[in-house]
Amino acid sequence: MRRIGESLLSSARGLFAPGQSGRKGVLIILIFTLVSKSMGFLREVLMAYFFGAGPAVDAFVAAYTVYTLAVLLPSSLLPVVGTPILVEQGIKGGREKQKEVFASLFSLWLVASFGLMILLAITGPWLVRVVAPLLPKETHSLAVRLFYVLLPMTLGMVFVHLAVAYYNARRSFAIPQTSGIIMNAVIIPLMFAGPGLGIYALGAGWSLGYLVASVILILPALVSSRVIGRVWTPQTKEFFVLSIPLLLGYGLDQINTTIGRIFASSLPSGSISYLYYGWRVFDIPMLLITALTTVHLTKAAEMASVGNIKELRAFTFSLIGKALLVIGPLSLLMFIFAGPIVKLVFQRGAFEAEAASATTITFRCFVLGMFPLFVSYVALATFRGMKEFRIPLIISVSGILFSILGNVILIKPFGVGGLAASATITIYLNAAIMLFLMWKRIR
Repeated sequence: MRRIGESLLSSARGLFAPGQSGRKGVLIILIFTLVSKSMGFLREVLMAYFFGAGPAVDAFVAAYTVYTLAVLLPSSLLPVVGTPILVEQGIKGGREKQKEVFASLFSLWLVASFGLMILLAITGPWLVRVVAPLLPKETHSLAVRLFYVLLPMTLGMVFVHLAVAYYNARRSFAIPQTSGIIMNAVIIPLMFAGPGLGIYALGAGWSLGYLVASVILILPALVSSRVIGRVWTPQTKEFFVLSIPLLLGYGLDQINTTIGRIFASSLPSGSISYLYYGWRVFDIPMLLITALTTVHLTKAAEMASVGNIKELRAFTFSLIGKALLVIGPLSLLMFIFAGPIVKLVFQRGAFEAEAASATTITFRCFVLGMFPLFVSYVALATFRGMKEFRIPLIISVSGILFSILGNVILIKPFGVGGLAASATITIYLNAAIMLFLMWKRIR
């Protein structure tokens, strides 16, 4: 029994240890993401069961969209920009230098997150109106109240992403993947309070879930380094410089999503929810894309740091070719069985057959863009590993123009399905442009 216990303890240490190989990293991320996504789908099933696809969910989605734009967007810079910087410092300056840079990033974002919370508290009602201007008065009022319930989530979002950058740079891929598991473990029990607290239970769950996950992830990183570092260093300056084009690109991507929701708010009630639920089902295959591109970012940063561009090129295009053999058949199967999948996941309680039918349409459109979306993600990881953020910005500008044009053309004849189809067409166009520019950059 003692040997079994020691063996399990050794396996657990290996699972969370730094310096993991690429294949092991992908496998670990797949396993943890599968667990997290399974819990996430249970959360979405409960959400559909308790709240359906009506005004309450529209209000929650509108409030959460503000945090996607104002908090999730800038905090997402941390793993994308922070990982290559921390990888480079670890290779060139050693472990101590890497910890020093991490402490500086922590101090910088500690100050920024509190300032952001104050700004959001002041501008909340106006921001909700901006992201969903055509919501009915009562739905808008509910969205504003939910916005303030979600306000503490700001701190959690920031520090979860900072922890992801730290652990990925060390090739410790399992620890950051526990964030989704922790969050869902908090959110799901609170969902059962839905009948008593209404949609507010969902907002409180998200706030508390992010806060708990951030504390659990960030504390071990702070224990192994200085808690407070210098805020302004050459590395934090580099972070700002690299973040500008990335932040602009993220802003354009989120504006693109928000524009889709603005168009959807002009359609019958529930249309925003159909897009939301359709994308949530699409999260099933996204776990594979997430695993591969997360590891690829670290791998690309390591190769770029030592100037090994030829190996990076060969590795990148090999990854795309191998993924086609898996993602192609998977896309076809999910397109064929989209209806039964949506019914299995969501059709119960307040989520009726009409909502399932509309969600199936949006899901089918998204599935058609699975492989080009993967190509875009791999290209993005390659550019970011090389600290090249201007090219993705240019592509984001073209993408938002394609999307607006597609929305205008397709919404009248096809409704919410036209908005989903417009998003998929934009994914194809962006992937083609990005693949060509990546080929030119690393040839």
